[in-house]
Amino acid sequence: MRKGITNMRGSINMYRVFLAEDESLIRQGIKNLISWNEYGFSFVGEAPDGELAWPLIQKQKPNIVITDIRMPFMDGLSLSRLIKKNMPETTIIILSGYDDFTYAKEAIGIGVDQYLLKPLSKEQLIEVLLQVKQKKDVEQEKQQYMEQFQKEVQEYLTSSHRAFFEALVSGKYSVPDLIERADKLHISLKAESYNIVILLVDENMENMLYEPQSVDYQSELCVRFPKNDKVEMFYMGVDVIAFLIKTDVSKIDGLTKECIRKIEQT
Repeated sequence: MRKGITNMRGSINMYRVFLAEDESLIRQGIKNLISWNEYGFSFVGEAPDGELAWPLIQKQKPNIVITDIRMPFMDGLSLSRLIKKNMPETTIIILSGYDDFTYAKEAIGIGVDQYLLKPLSKEQLIEVLLQVKQKKDVEQEKQQYMEQFQKEVQEYLTSSHRAFFEALVSGKYSVPDLIERADKLHISLKAESYNIVILLVDENMENMLYEPQSVDYQSELCVRFPKNDKVEMFYMGVDVIAFLIKTDVSKIDGLTKECIRKIEQT
């Protein structure tokens, strides 16, 4: 093994690789000479031209596509355009026998990630693949971190909103204290009249569009009750949702009935 190339057997992420190459000898060489799994890859398919490759790529959804630039029926640049248009997160490595600036410029314009000149050794290709893998690992770690961060922020906000609602209905806090807590959560308490509607979700309820504890059910409620100054929604538990209705005295009954109607339609 060439110095500087490390084995990735212990890597967590396995990236799917597809190969489009019209020269059978090169295609079989790339496919069979690289121990894909050892470096953190899974070889998921091959095709002799872009036209045959495209439906297979749509089916296999590879993370990385290696393609020759010149192939019959559909060349590598045309294939790359299709991939970047429909699967923009896919990394594309172009193999070219042409040291032509025009080809390279067009490939860059499409969004091709690597432009490699033939002939290249197995070690050179592995080195490029590992560079791509390292970049994807970092991107995936960032994505996972952001998803976890957003989840924790949402859990904190839900918990804070729940605590505020409990404080609101407990009667243990003064009006100035409640207003201060509400301001921190960007909840407006300015209104002439208030009503509270409690939704007790029964898992055995019939004619429900979604499972009551599902993300779809909660998303549907959010669509029906977008954040505004009139209605605040509080998740009090997996089966309890509270609505604080705030408006003018003359409108409170009508808005309460509308709230109940929307709940019944969810």
